[in-house]
Parts: sequence; C-alpha cells; structure tokens
Amino acid sequence: MTVNGAGEKLSKQTHAHGLSPDHDGSSLRDVLRFLGQGLPESADDASLQELRQWAIEHWSVPAIPASRTLPSPAQYAG
Repeated sequence: MTVNGAGEKLSKQTHAHGLSPDHDGSSLRDVLRFLGQGLPESADDASLQELRQWAIEHWSVPAIPASRTLPSPAQYAG
C-alpha cells in the first residue's frame, strides 16, 4: 500500500494525483524506482516509449515494496 505523508492510502478520496498522459520519461523512471523496479543503465537516455517497453518486459510483482510512503510535495521543492 502506498500512503501519503499523513499516512492516508493514496486514492481519489485523498485527492491523490496520477501521472498525466503527457508526462515525461523522468516521471516514469521515478515511479518505477518507487515501485522497486530496477532500471537499465541506459534509462536516463531512453525515450518514454523505450522505458514503457522495458517496464512491460521486466515488470516484477515480488519487487514491489509491501508499503511505501510518498514524500510530501514540500520535499520536492528544492
């Protein structure tokens, strides 16, 4: 289960935001890392389509952490 900084399960009820359809590859890399999915060494140079294809081919359910907490939006400001 993924929760926000207040310990609430991410859902529409807690106003969790999803990725927009036009997100870039950096967002997908962040999500894959958060979900415990290793990335190839070439991930930083890969196109969004290449990342998607890699994720489909290498998806590992056992690698997904049982519980994770997202950092608060303030932690992203830098």
